[in-house]
Amino acid sequence: MISKHLAACVDFWPIESCYEWQGAMKCEKEYAVLVKTNEPKVAEIEDLITANHSYQVPFVGMVDVRRLNRAYKEWMAQVVH
Repeated sequence: MISKHLAACVDFWPIESCYEWQGAMKCEKEYAVLVKTNEPKVAEIEDLITANHSYQVPFVGMVDVRRLNRAYKEWMAQVVH
């Protein structure tokens, strides 16, 4: 995502998730990922994750950030295009 200029930064950390899949309870080690990007890039990022994820149905959600500090926003505008 970074090398494709879709995101300014990608944060990730290990988590454990439990869910039901095809009638069975599953608990898996996963990574939560926070992608810092601009609204126009969200669909491209979703497509990239869906095409490359090991899950048949990965979760991709968006958090709407209402305020962003100016210096970060200016830097992000330079690297995400």
